[in-house]
Amino acid sequence: MSRLFIGIVERGVLELLFPKSEPSSFVRLTSTGVQDSVPPENGELNLVEYEQTAIAVEGYVADGWIYCANIVDTGEPIVTALVERIYRQGLWLYEYPPGVTLCCKINIIVQW
Repeated sequence: MSRLFIGIVERGVLELLFPKSEPSSFVRLTSTGVQDSVPPENGELNLVEYEQTAIAVEGYVADGWIYCANIVDTGEPIVTALVERIYRQGLWLYEYPPGVTLCCKINIIVQW
């Protein structure tokens, strides 16, 4: 089953912010499947138009790639700023049940 990933595009790759991952977890996106006979680079998605933008992607993560990647949503500048603040600075999220996100603590101040 594919999963939903949220992150911000930095230098052509996606920095994963949700689900919570290791610090500085960057992945590339590909339209190819994990078991396809071609390398993932053959189906790599060009993320230039999403630079410095929050995006939501469905797919399967493995070996530094999100396979069968489908970009399902993108954030405008204000949404991107909020995503960055929320996921990097103090909103704790838990999935319960799978696919449902509960906000358990909010401790953010957005400064403009």
